[in-house]
Amino acid sequence: MDPMGFILATHAAQRDSHSARPDAPVIAPKARRRRAHAPRTTSVRRATAASLRNLAARIEPRRDAETCRPATP
Repeated sequence: MDPMGFILATHAAQRDSHSARPDAPVIAPKARRRRAHAPRTTSVRRATAASLRNLAARIEPRRDAETCRPATP
């Protein structure tokens, strides 16, 4: 067995086990910047969702009484 590999594996295992200690250092998450305006893709996504909903309604209209069964007999 390679002695250097054993040493590196031992140190890695110790670092891993010591990272779960209560006094382990905590790295704060990066703060996300808020955009001043809505991205352009929002309107595209809403239009796409609306057109897909309309297409689904034309292909298979809803049945209010039986919502879990397909509309086709």
